[in-house]
Amino acid sequence: MTQKQDAMTAPMIVTSWWLIRHGPVINPGQEIYGQKDVALDTSRPELFAAAARLLPKQGRWFASPLSRTMETARRLGGRDMTPIPELIEQNFGTWQGRRSQEVPEREQNPFWECPAHQRPEKGESFTDVTARVAPALEQISRHHGGETLICVAHGGSIRAALTLAGVTPETALGFSIHLLSVTRLDHLLSPGDNRSQWRVAGVNLTSASFA
Repeated sequence: MTQKQDAMTAPMIVTSWWLIRHGPVINPGQEIYGQKDVALDTSRPELFAAAARLLPKQGRWFASPLSRTMETARRLGGRDMTPIPELIEQNFGTWQGRRSQEVPEREQNPFWECPAHQRPEKGESFTDVTARVAPALEQISRHHGGETLICVAHGGSIRAALTLAGVTPETALGFSIHLLSVTRLDHLLSPGDNRSQWRVAGVNLTSASFA
C-alpha cells in the first residue's frame, strides 16, 4: 500500500469542542451590553459547580477575552486559558450600555426584520460574527487536532459556531443558549485530503439535561 493510500484509509482526527456560555452578569439596569465588559455575578457558586460537573476533567482551555468569560473559566476549573479575541460577543454599536426601552430607533431599524444580516448603528450583524468565529475555530482545531478543547464564550459566538456544521445563520439565531450551558461540537479532519467537517453533538446542555 502506498503512502497516499495509507493516508486515505487513516481514521478521522476528531477534535472535541466544549463551548460554555459565561455565567450571570451584574446588570441591574438590564442594559444591552454586547461587547461591553460587565462584571460576572459570582453570588451563586453552586451554579458554577453544577456546570463544572458537565465538563471533561482534562482539556485545553480557551475563553473570549472579556472578564465575564475569563472569570467563568476560572470558576469552572480552567487554568492557563488562551484568549480568543474572535469569540467576543456581538457588537451592538450605539445600543450598548442603553436599556432596550431607551433605544427608540430600534423600531425603525431593519435589524429586527433581518437580524442575521443587518447591523445596529456602528455595530455588527450576526453574519459578521460568524465571519470571525468560524475561521478562528477551524484554525485552532487544525492546530490542536485530536484534543479536547474547552472554551467559555458568549451566546452570540456559540450560535455562530453552529454555522460551521451547516446551520444557517437564521436558524442558528433560533437556538436558545442558556447561561452556563454547554454546546458540543466536533471537528473531523480527514488526513487523506486535509478536508474537514463539523458535527453537532449537543446544544444548550445543562445539569437539568441529565436529571
